[in-house]
Amino acid sequence: MRELSETVSAMGSAQLVAAFLFLAGYGLAIGRLATERGRGFSLLLAALSAVAFVALTRPWAHGAMLVALAVIGVAAFIGVVWLASALLTRSTLAPARGETRTALSAADKAADAPAPRARAPRRSLSPL
Repeated sequence: MRELSETVSAMGSAQLVAAFLFLAGYGLAIGRLATERGRGFSLLLAALSAVAFVALTRPWAHGAMLVALAVIGVAAFIGVVWLASALLTRSTLAPARGETRTALSAADKAADAPAPRARAPRRSLSPL
């Protein structure tokens, strides 16, 4: 673990940029902030940045371990946030005594519905 700590201390700007691009691309690839196509590009960016980071790190095995630790760290963060969200919203989502929650409310359905597409203005065929 001491050697890995020394590797992190000796990182240059190229490695830091590659690590940043990996984390940004990975976050966009697993999140819902981008479209399907955008997530594909983000996944490609993350993969190429991870390969570049590992290639720039001496020894390369330390770079591979740091990439794996970053993925595990993001997964742990997501797990903690999910657990906190589940625990904090548990009482607000529970149905009242005697009720069952079988159907979504109108507000929930509206929130899940896709947004309507904007139309381009129609051109008039008349010269006026």
